[in-house]
Amino acid sequence: MAAVPDLGRAATTIPDLGRAATSVRSVERREVLRRIASGSGTQPATMFWRVFEIEAFIREAPLAGRGVDLGCGDGVFTAALFSALGSRPTLVGVEPGGRDCVLARRAGVYAAVHCTTGDRIPEPDASLDFVISNNVLEHIPDLPPVLREVRRVLRREGSFVFAVPSDQFHTCLGGSRLLGTVARARGSDYHRRLDERMSHVRYPSPDEWTRTLSAEGLRVVRMHRYMPARAVRLWERLSNLTGGLAFELFAGRRTPRQIQHGLGIARSLPRPIAAAIATGVQLLASNVLDAEVARGEPSGGLLVIARPR
Repeated sequence: MAAVPDLGRAATTIPDLGRAATSVRSVERREVLRRIASGSGTQPATMFWRVFEIEAFIREAPLAGRGVDLGCGDGVFTAALFSALGSRPTLVGVEPGGRDCVLARRAGVYAAVHCTTGDRIPEPDASLDFVISNNVLEHIPDLPPVLREVRRVLRREGSFVFAVPSDQFHTCLGGSRLLGTVARARGSDYHRRLDERMSHVRYPSPDEWTRTLSAEGLRVVRMHRYMPARAVRLWERLSNLTGGLAFELFAGRRTPRQIQHGLGIARSLPRPIAAAIATGVQLLASNVLDAEVARGEPSGGLLVIARPR
């Protein structure tokens, strides 16, 4: 199968800006970091990863008209995305988790929030200009019914835009001596244990995504790699020091998100505390916040844009 265009450096460089593009991106990323701090302060690793995700959506994705946010969670990511984008399309949330549905309705982003799964979107056929999904598809065991439902609700020229961990995600990881030792003691290994913690069930390659989407009536029009390896390794260190340790303290019986909910830890923080955490993450990320995915370098994330065939 022919390679999908726009991967590698061509997909990670803003045209016609040359060397000045790096400083522009740097300022944008720091601004995004500040904007999302209040809603993500208790999850610094997630906060850091989202900076690159939001930028990828802004630079690559057509988001206008009426759309659905598939697996919208609590709405924090999407609120930050459209705040940074400077526009507000008509958006409907779809989220199976009851607690997150309540939070999403309070986020001030959605015209409505449907508390349901992605294979049962209560919207008419061919009624949407776009469907977005951020870090959701890698968690769904049975994906084809969800993709068929996305195809059903999209207009002929609509777009399905989603971000997922890439097929190179594991390659980008640096590992952890401590958590690796714990994983082996539990009869597992570091990568498998991390996947269990993150509830990741798949890492398809670009060709595999193309075939999977095509089988459900969607054709890939663009793919974009984001999150360079050295940024992934910083995310990994932050994640291991927070959710990773918490996951092992609970012997892997509960995910970090479940632990946070169970302990009643709010994700939103007072502005001064959130700003201090964002500043701390920014300082830790000072050497990687400007990084781009060079040609031939593995990436942690993959953004895919597909349309109905």
